[in-house]
Amino acid sequence: MSKIANASIKAFGPAAPQVDFVQSSEQLITFTIGQLQDLITNAIQPLQDEVRDLKATVARQDEKIATLESTQEQEITRLCLDIAYDRQRITKLEIPEPEPPKEYSPKVASHLDEIVKALIDRENQSKLSGQKWDYMAFWEVEQLLDLSHRRISQLADIARNDPRFALGWHPRKKNMKVFRLNHFDLGFIAHELHKEMNGEK
Repeated sequence: MSKIANASIKAFGPAAPQVDFVQSSEQLITFTIGQLQDLITNAIQPLQDEVRDLKATVARQDEKIATLESTQEQEITRLCLDIAYDRQRITKLEIPEPEPPKEYSPKVASHLDEIVKALIDRENQSKLSGQKWDYMAFWEVEQLLDLSHRRISQLADIARNDPRFALGWHPRKKNMKVFRLNHFDLGFIAHELHKEMNGEK
């Protein structure tokens, strides 16, 4: 009887531990190199797609900026031309149309040509020296042509109807009249306005 009891106790006693059992969380998983590369590729593919989309967005933004800059430049040029046209129209309204130039005598024509040549030379010298000196006072024209002041005044009256000339006053001596070349040109005004609006000197 005691043998039977001992056998029963041994049958229902604690089971011996299984040394070779490994829990599922500690099991080793084996991948081939190809499988590992596929896993890495699949993991970084969304990032690569996002980077590509961002690059495309930046490129589109650059194109938009370039288009806006070009449009702005065109608008500035158009505005400058509009202002130049407006100034020209205002000037025509303020200044009466000159009478058609009369036929000059050969001597008068020669005198006026000499004044024009002297003014061109002076403007060229002014550009080289960097000083604003684009005019000739009446007394300088007297010396140039060896004529009297009265005769120079008569030439000035004739030159008022000559589109090559723009008679005015000395920049510092307001009581002294001077000869100048007429540079009232639409393209020149538009160019100067464009420089002003861009802050150029």
